Amino acid sequence: MTVSQIKKHQGSSVKELIQWLEHNKITEVECIFPDFAGSSKGKILPVNRFIKSMEDQSLKLADSVFGQTVSGKWVYESEVIDYVEEDLIMIPDFTTIRKIPWNKEPTAQIICDLKYSVSIETSNAYTIEEIDPRVSIILDIKTPASNEAEKNIVENYNHLKSTDEIKFVICNLSDFNWSKDYIEKYNLTSSCQIIFSPSYEEMPLSELADLILRDGLNVRLQAQLHKTIWGPVDGK
Repeated sequence: MTVSQIKKHQGSSVKELIQWLEHNKITEVECIFPDFAGSSKGKILPVNRFIKSMEDQSLKLADSVFGQTVSGKWVYESEVIDYVEEDLIMIPDFTTIRKIPWNKEPTAQIICDLKYSVSIETSNAYTIEEIDPRVSIILDIKTPASNEAEKNIVENYNHLKSTDEIKFVICNLSDFNWSKDYIEKYNLTSSCQIIFSPSYEEMPLSELADLILRDGLNVRLQAQLHKTIWGPVDGK
């Protein structure tokens, strides 16, 4: 689904969906979502029960469904599934409603969100324009020491949301000063949270912290904990 499609359907209402169901004489709705392996999971509801579930947000499914493997077997006594099953709240995405051609009874299929948060960390050398607006983005802006600063896409800043983050990996004092000027030039603090992260073995964490405090920058300091704990070890 493209961003333009999502924006187009943000104004869709339950009333419009009901009209579609009635027009197509739908009797049952299959509510689905992908599991960790990408296989479809979900439940089938009579159309009246489906409509009611949208109105009172009662469309739910036990999280033990994620304990079923691709072969159909179940995982028991695992850290993956709690002994107390929690309900997953399923939120139908109106843009995905489709009539199923292989059923004798008029049946529709709709993909549901599960209220999980999704984030993507990506280089500012790639456009973020078509990333689903429900996804939180961590945008890695390239500094001069990376030798890739010329690849930064300025247009990306027009697509940032308050839930996104911008990250600068600082290698030296020159990078720090460049990043300060860059933030001011594009007024990035008005877009979202700014993160300064020191490049391991190039910029000491304490030195970067002192520079941030000295200049009173409205940024968050982020350490590369895996390297701080284990060092530059492959697989950590």
